[in-house]
Amino acid sequence: MKRNLKMLAVATVMGLTVFSCAKQNEADLANAQAEKLVSSTEAQMAALTTYIPGTSYKYNVTNGTSSFLAIEYIAGDADSRLIIAAPHGGGTKPAFMKDRTETYTYGTLPYDQYSTDTSFSDLADTKTKELAIAIADSVRIKTGKRPHLIINHLHRSKLDANRRKEVATQGGIYAGPAWDKFHEFIDDAKATINANHASGLFIDIHGQIHTPERTEVGYMLTKYQLATYTNTLGNLTSQSSIRAMVGNGITHTSLIKGTNAFGSLLNAQLGYMVTPSNTYPLPGDTAIFTDGKYFDGGYNTSRHGSKHGGTISGFQLEFNSSVRTNDSTRPSFAGKIANALKSYMNVYF
Repeated sequence: MKRNLKMLAVATVMGLTVFSCAKQNEADLANAQAEKLVSSTEAQMAALTTYIPGTSYKYNVTNGTSSFLAIEYIAGDADSRLIIAAPHGGGTKPAFMKDRTETYTYGTLPYDQYSTDTSFSDLADTKTKELAIAIADSVRIKTGKRPHLIINHLHRSKLDANRRKEVATQGGIYAGPAWDKFHEFIDDAKATINANHASGLFIDIHGQIHTPERTEVGYMLTKYQLATYTNTLGNLTSQSSIRAMVGNGITHTSLIKGTNAFGSLLNAQLGYMVTPSNTYPLPGDTAIFTDGKYFDGGYNTSRHGSKHGGTISGFQLEFNSSVRTNDSTRPSFAGKIANALKSYMNVYF
């Protein structure tokens, strides 16, 4: 039912996809049914929708009198294998949407294979939306291939698009469909890649203010795991969001801290420390990273990477403030990140 509604909307509106929040009950029923499907079936169904590369597909939240852009998908080229998502960079705060709160009570939540995290934050990752857009533009210019780009324009106080639905929306009647659309757009981008290629890459763009400044690459492996298994990282392959990349002579160790690991390629470009990488293999090394902090990946990386199957791998990128917040220097950093992505894609994809 959900896909039929979507196909009708795309066919009749020619690129502007807006679902009325009045259809909340119907959408909830469709979502509950869809969650029972295996990921391969979901990808096959998503492939029924054809997107025009470079076209912006938008989902608005509306209460009948006011309407705000919530979720946007700029479709990538058929020959692109790259998906970029920005879940926490939005700044839109519609007054009719309820605020998420730290004191919200969830009750007993059903098991979610992608994440059991119920931690709360309503702080936006400043300028990560702009950084994601700049990276996508730089990748297109440098490779001739437009990546798929999915953006959450809502502020994190209204929707956290990197949490399971119950935590992301806290029951909000407007946030729920927006969360659905964010992940549906990513699923559709994955389906496009699967229809044209044997594999692909998903990256989730975030920001942090850890000290000393560094960028962190998250593979769904904790800093303790990376330290404990530093000489036997192959033992962690099944828990990794890039597990599908391992094989045919490519080891998990090389993907985490080898010369062509993404962290290593980015470390050589960025001018700031990047961990894990060949130079900084241990994010938990407090002799270097004195605050002891490391973000290893969240719901999006778990769901849209290859930890739970599929051929599209993924990782979370947590950028330090200096890379993303300065409007005059951000384009240069985006170009350096695009250089690292180009090299990475050339080696593995």
